[in-house]
Amino acid sequence: MDSAPPDSSLQTYATCGDVEMIPSRAWEQSGTGTKDSIKALIVKLGTSQKPSQEVVRPQDVFLYPKGIWLYGSMPKCVQASGYECFTSHSQGTSEELDQLESSLASGRPIALVRYETIGTFINVHVSPYVDVIITSLTKIFSGARNVMGGSVVLNAQSPFYGLLHAKLSGTCEDLLFPLDAKGLLRNCLDFLSRVQQASSNALAIANFLKNYDSISHVNYPTMVASTPLDEQYRRPNGVYSTIDPCKGPSLGTNLNLVLPYSQLAHAHELDWAESQDVPKHIVRVGGGGSFNNET
Repeated sequence: MDSAPPDSSLQTYATCGDVEMIPSRAWEQSGTGTKDSIKALIVKLGTSQKPSQEVVRPQDVFLYPKGIWLYGSMPKCVQASGYECFTSHSQGTSEELDQLESSLASGRPIALVRYETIGTFINVHVSPYVDVIITSLTKIFSGARNVMGGSVVLNAQSPFYGLLHAKLSGTCEDLLFPLDAKGLLRNCLDFLSRVQQASSNALAIANFLKNYDSISHVNYPTMVASTPLDEQYRRPNGVYSTIDPCKGPSLGTNLNLVLPYSQLAHAHELDWAESQDVPKHIVRVGGGGSFNNET
């Protein structure tokens, strides 16, 4: 078959070089006001109740277009990034905390970064004890599963504050799409009530499951060895049937979700996961914000 002759009416109006010459224009609908409202809520909820702790300031809150990468692979991702000294404290046991304390006492500068998505600003009180708090706003902060986002909050009283703030200010781009920001703000207005309902559901599910002999252990704040620590950092007003919930890999949604965690997150490394105290048969149940009369 003969090839068709070139059509002279089709022209290329811009080459790569031409595109680079096009003057850039500022995005006129950046949603600054909406993003400021999201930051204001994070400031309000993230501020410590300790009188000695400074109030979180809006300039110490950085917004991102999504949360963190898959946490099941985080240890290996960090190791692959070139860090020579890396230790995973996967369970937060007294022994692991003693190891961490020993590392901090060694004189090496170590910044503590807390991923508080699951605990939430509502339930746990960690800002006085860490340098950085990171949150996946995609999860229960939004809850509706229709938008993504992430945040980083710096502790202004951290010895690393100046360095961290300069680094983030120089690298954080305003990439949170305005319509995504609107969705986040709309979804997070009932954040407090949804967390309380989800916590109540999770407690009911945990109490229900612990009565079954076929279940070896229920990992819930009031049912584990670290309960005294959980109580120490729990906010004063924090809360922690035949179940037929939806199946899915997320958490913090407006409905209950369940998934075989290891089988999905560590499908090709189940033995390694089990060596990190993540059993092959573990099932994660996420208490959602929906009401469940059966629990």
